[in-house]
Formats: sequence, C-alpha cells, structure tokens
Amino acid sequence: MLRSSFGIGITALSLAWVLGAASAEAQESAYLRTSCTGMGSNCFTTVAALDSWIWNTRQPSSSAPLVVEIGVGSFSGNLTCPTGEGHVTYRGVGRDRSILTASSGLVYAADGCEALGFQDLSMRSDVGIAVTWQNGGSSSWTDVDLRGVFTPFYNEGCSGAGSDPPTGEHFFWGVKFDSRSTGLYAECGDLWLYGSDVFVRPEMGDLAYFNVYVGVWSAFRSSVRVFGSTIRVTNAATNTAAPLIGVRVGDSQDFFQADGYGEFHMHGGIINVDALGIAGVDAQAIEVDDNGVGDASAHAPGTAFTMRAGTGGKVVRAAGSGTLRTPYLWEAGNRTPLALVSPTFESSDGADLFVETDCGAGDPCDGTTSSAEPHLMIYWSACGAANPWWDTVENACRDAGTE
Repeated sequence: MLRSSFGIGITALSLAWVLGAASAEAQESAYLRTSCTGMGSNCFTTVAALDSWIWNTRQPSSSAPLVVEIGVGSFSGNLTCPTGEGHVTYRGVGRDRSILTASSGLVYAADGCEALGFQDLSMRSDVGIAVTWQNGGSSSWTDVDLRGVFTPFYNEGCSGAGSDPPTGEHFFWGVKFDSRSTGLYAECGDLWLYGSDVFVRPEMGDLAYFNVYVGVWSAFRSSVRVFGSTIRVTNAATNTAAPLIGVRVGDSQDFFQADGYGEFHMHGGIINVDALGIAGVDAQAIEVDDNGVGDASAHAPGTAFTMRAGTGGKVVRAAGSGTLRTPYLWEAGNRTPLALVSPTFESSDGADLFVETDCGAGDPCDGTTSSAEPHLMIYWSACGAANPWWDTVENACRDAGTE
C-alpha cells in the first residue's frame, strides 16, 4: 500500500511538473499583431506597449528568456533594450511581411545588451538610423533587412583605447544592409557577416555624411569579418559628387575616439564600387589609415573587385597608411587593369599584379611586336601615376609605347 501510494504520488508530481512546464513554456512568448482578437494575454498592437511590458513587467533574463512573435504588418515605434538587459528574440514571419519602422529616427536602440536575436523581419528608418548598439553585448541576426538613411547598423559608444580588443559580438546571417550614406559602421565589437549584402545607394539630394559614401566602416576597437558576401556602393541615383569607398578602416566618426584603429577581414564575395553616375568622382575599394599611431588593417585575400570611376575620376583598389594585406592578381590581357574604365588606376605598392600578353623583348607593350610574349607586371607608384607598373621581364617600368 505504501509502495502504491508512493508511486501515485510520484506520478501526480510528474504530471504537475509537466503541466507547469507547459504553462511556463506558453508564457515565454509575447505577440505583436495588427489585431489581438482571440490572442489572449501578452498580445500587443503597438510597439510602445510591447516594449514597456517587456522591460517593466516581463523582465527577461538568461534563465527566463522571451520570444516576441511578430505577425504580418507594418508596426511603427521605437524598441529598446535598457543597459545590460537582453535575452529576447524578435521573430517575424518574413522580411517582407513583418516590418518594424521608426517613428522618430530609430527602430531599435540597445546598450550593452546580451543575447538579443532577430529573425525573419525588416527594420526600416527613412529618417536616420535603423539600429544603434552602444558598448558591448551580443546579438544574432538571421534573414533580416536593415534599412537606414544614415546607416542601418551603428555600433559605437565604447570606452577604452583603440588598441584594446573588441567589446561585444554580433553575428549576421543572410542580412541586407540598405543605406543611403554608410552601410555599416562599427567602432566597438566583433561583427561577423555571412552570406550578407551591404548596399549603399544614395538618392537625389541625400547628404554624404563626412563627405563620403562608404559600404563598411570599421574604426577604434572594432573588427569586421565578412564571408561570402557583397559590398556594393553606387551613385547612380544621386547628384552629390562625393567619393565612393567600399571599405574604410581607421578614421572614426566619433570625435572623442582615437583615429587610426580598427580592422577588416573579407574572404570570398565581392567589393563593387560604381561611381559612373557623376563625372570626376573616384571609386575606391579599400582605404586604410593608421593615422601614424594606430594599427588599422585590412585583410582581403580571395575577394573580387569591380570598380568604375566617373569620367575623369580615378579607380583606387587599395590605399592608405595602414596595413594592407590585399594581394590581387588581375586577369591577363593586352591592357592594364581597368584601362577601359578609368585612365587612372591606383593601389598599394606590390599588392596588384597582372600578366600583359602583347609585349616583346625590348619592345613596348603595345601589340606591335611580331613576337608577343607575356610579361608579369607589379604595381609600383614610383613608375609614375600615368603608368605605375614594374615590368619584371624587362626589369624596368612598363613601356606602354603608343598604347
């Protein structure tokens, strides 16, 4: 009898635990909907009401995280994560179906928050920045569209020195950064981009903040690492004659932070800079400036480059005073790289090579020799801006002849 009672007690206790766990599980979610009819508790129709409930009532933690299920529709407001909080996942039903928009500049603001997740949704600010992330913390972004006039994702506000390691870690999978000035700005954390697209496309009348349009901008303590992704910058739809840069490392947008630091890594993918829309505008793929004191660097082996300058402008693949580990072998041919795109090509000494196929022993590389032979050319600015290539066969600066 005792044994039987003990067994029944355990069974009842187990059932109570299961039911309690299921109830707790059900309460782990909140809902943002255009209508809460029939949804029960924890459903909200406004961003403001949801945000207040999350942090003032629900108060998520590492032991009690929260999932916010966002339905079909466009929801305007400002979501936040207070200093040091976190443990919330915002999950939509598709980047074109669950859309969060800014009512006054920002869609989301976080300060040192931990374990925030964003999935299958869009965040759009047509008046400023989509997401600001202060200091450290951690986040993950999966199949998300981020759009901001100034920038979609702005990571800044950390203390310390430029030589300190990054603070914070952010992962982006299949994310599109859509901007009209700067595609992505980071000066604090480790940012990891996988299969993502950074697209800067200024429109008519848009300002070029800091007098330049930039795809990815890394400064101060940040490290941006890009894998199998695209960085695109174009001025096809604007009339502002500002330079276009695919990647900028070193200069900080924050006047209180030291210049000359930051790092960028890219493996696979393409940097595409198209300044063809406006005469005289330069197209530059990578710029790294250590400001004479820092350790700014760029590392981009295995990355493709496509650049077109405006008429009279110049194409620059890699330049600056920082560390540039971006070796590149251009396709073989009877012209210098991008000769048909821009008359002026610049890069970092020793970083660019190509094989010219219309040279001859002691003859100019102009196709006039009857015994054409391939010559390996190495970029060297000392040969002069008009023809900055060292001919390794002739052991002299390239002789272009009448080409």
